[in-house]
Amino acid sequence: MEQSKMIKYVDKLLLLIMLLPLLNCIAQTDSQYKRALKKADLAYEFKWMKYKISLNDIPKFETAKKLYQQALLIKPNESYPAERIKEIDKILFDFKTVPIYNTFIKTADSLLELGDYAHAYSFYTMADSIYPTDYTKEKLSAVTSLINFANNPSDSIYFIEHGSSFGLCEGYCYHQSIFTKDQIIKLAKSWTEDQPIKYDSLKMDDKTWERMINSINVKAFYMLPNRIGCPDCLDGGAEWIRIGTKNNSWLVDFDFGSHITTLDNLLAILRGMK
Repeated sequence: MEQSKMIKYVDKLLLLIMLLPLLNCIAQTDSQYKRALKKADLAYEFKWMKYKISLNDIPKFETAKKLYQQALLIKPNESYPAERIKEIDKILFDFKTVPIYNTFIKTADSLLELGDYAHAYSFYTMADSIYPTDYTKEKLSAVTSLINFANNPSDSIYFIEHGSSFGLCEGYCYHQSIFTKDQIIKLAKSWTEDQPIKYDSLKMDDKTWERMINSINVKAFYMLPNRIGCPDCLDGGAEWIRIGTKNNSWLVDFDFGSHITTLDNLLAILRGMK
């Protein structure tokens, strides 16, 4: 029995002796990694200490990236330096492409103002290929609608939708009216289930519909953004207008009761019909 215990002890001792170089190597690797990572973090620290980064910071970003790459070579499976490298690459990419994006947007906006929809669409598309933003997508949708409207001048206004909504209120907080040449459909609803949705349908007066149509500049309306201001922020309420033709529609959402030059004449009619 004693001999068996002695053999097991010797085996464990031999195994430990064999593992010592490996354990020492692991310890050295950890130490090298920590030193490399600390050096990289110190080089990257400037980013958090600045209010705004500039083109002059490019060499600093490139230096920090190289140091994170050195740390990653020591421990290739570590996610932290890999994430930092990815973050720096995005910043460096932005430095190169933001000026190009801004140029495309400025050119596209100018062409849109001039009514050159085809070329405006091309520049918005190029801008969107660099940065697929909500702005470029909104403008591409608007230009598409304007092109369709220009190609189909007989595509007259099919409906006008006007609504308002308050996020924090009691009673009927949501109101929507849809106007067509023949009728007016009204809807009101509460945010609570104990109050039923209200519907109403009225006949549209020919003269009122004509006044509405004559108050609309379709081109100017499509050039408005989908969102103006901060609708229903701080419970200020939201208001919107959607104008639709047979082939297109465009929605503009804005602060309740806002003054919007392009829409003032139409809003005066719509608000007066509540």
